Amino acid sequence: MSHKFSNKLDDISQKLTQYGVHHNLDKKVIARFWGEIEAPVRISESRIFHDFSIGAFSYLTGGFFYHTHIGRYCSLASDLHVGQGNHPIDWLSTHPFQYQRLKYVVGSGYADREIYYEDVEKADNSTVVKPIKTIIGSDVWIGYGAYIKNGVTIGDGAVIGARSVVTKDVPPYAIVVGHPARVIKYRFDEDVCQRLIKSHWWRYSPWQLRHVNFTDISKAIEQIEKMTDDGTPDYKPGIIELHR
Repeated sequence: MSHKFSNKLDDISQKLTQYGVHHNLDKKVIARFWGEIEAPVRISESRIFHDFSIGAFSYLTGGFFYHTHIGRYCSLASDLHVGQGNHPIDWLSTHPFQYQRLKYVVGSGYADREIYYEDVEKADNSTVVKPIKTIIGSDVWIGYGAYIKNGVTIGDGAVIGARSVVTKDVPPYAIVVGHPARVIKYRFDEDVCQRLIKSHWWRYSPWQLRHVNFTDISKAIEQIEKMTDDGTPDYKPGIIELHR
């Protein structure tokens, strides 16, 4: 079932809670982003901007997220910086005043207040710096303080080490660390990784998976493959659609 709301509603914070989002976002934060949230999820201490989506059973524990799209069963630590935009380095300035209006709030005592609020960016510049989506797959674990460059895709099952600086795509089930981040190993051998990717196990809910032997990856895959063969239905989460 889908529930559609404006992100500007006075009671939008309560609406999110009502429909399965465990969060501490106030309405000013919620008003800055739009997109789809699958319930249940937990979002705390986070600042989210522009288009955004997150899959069921994932959690965010703090950071900044710009144009970010997150899959299911993701575990994201605090103090993350994901998808922040670039600044032009070959223009007159690296400052964004060249392609967007300044967003500082100025009071009546500011002498140039009137012209400040009348100022508009040049139309031909406003489309030069375009937003780029950052994609985080399902079952991704991102450690404390990581930086994820805008436009990067992190594959399903990947692990990002604490304070890593990720500047390029991360393959599924890779473990990356460092500045810049590099692959140090994969969670499993190639055959196991491919079977996990093919299984799309994250389409099931935790209660559908309770019989799975999580600690034995070979048995776990066999049990999930049997669920598929037996026609176990995919979990259909409730979806909250936020629009501007």
